[in-house]
Amino acid sequence: MFRKARGARGRRATKLRTLPAMIAGLFGVVAAIAALSFSYADEAAVSSDPNLNYGTYTFVRNSEYDGEILEFYESGDEAFRYYHDENGYVLLRDFETGNVTYAFSDGGYPADSGVSIGASAAEIASVPKMTGADLSETYVLDNSAEVYRRAVAGAADSGTSNIVIFIQFKGETAEIGDKLDYFNGSGDSLRSYFLKQSDGAIDIESYFPTSGGEVYVHTASNARSYYNITDQSGYTRQTREAELLTNAVAAAKAHLS
Repeated sequence: MFRKARGARGRRATKLRTLPAMIAGLFGVVAAIAALSFSYADEAAVSSDPNLNYGTYTFVRNSEYDGEILEFYESGDEAFRYYHDENGYVLLRDFETGNVTYAFSDGGYPADSGVSIGASAAEIASVPKMTGADLSETYVLDNSAEVYRRAVAGAADSGTSNIVIFIQFKGETAEIGDKLDYFNGSGDSLRSYFLKQSDGAIDIESYFPTSGGEVYVHTASNARSYYNITDQSGYTRQTREAELLTNAVAAAKAHLS
């Protein structure tokens, strides 16, 4: 049975509880542009709900809480995204407990109602809610990706540091070659793309952990087939992707100067 969320009600959420991670390539080497946590693009879902006004893309999400799997949605684009249920009501996700709760508006900011999406229909109906349209412009900007906040501000960018972790699967040998140029190269690269698109306002410089004077490559604990789960919406795939990235970030810490 689903249970009501634990914790105090009315806690204001000042930041979305997620940090992005990107897998930049799967070509024998997986280049992971990783933050210390991550979210997943599970299963694309098309929605015409007018409440999802910040959602260029909508994805199905899953979270385990109290032994049950909670299913909900995440909508947005490369600048901003938020969680919601099938009716467009804003949700807050607690990555520590796995619980997902309904939010109500506190001056355009989502505040935690303390009621889980797994609660009874009567309990869910009893709490105030908000939709994406209720999110204030200030909240959206505060919770947008850093490079987009700078672009909106129109200020010259002093530089954004990006950490890249290369991952090879167990039993495979990484061939990095010219892949470093994909990030900082003067030709087609991550850095040149953002410089061009922002008229020079956004400068992203990538850094690579090193080991013995060479670029560090993390070796995954398992073979490629272990992580190659075809069911994109499945909980197993999410868990194994989380395992892969968590281990890579943890191992790479010792190789960052």
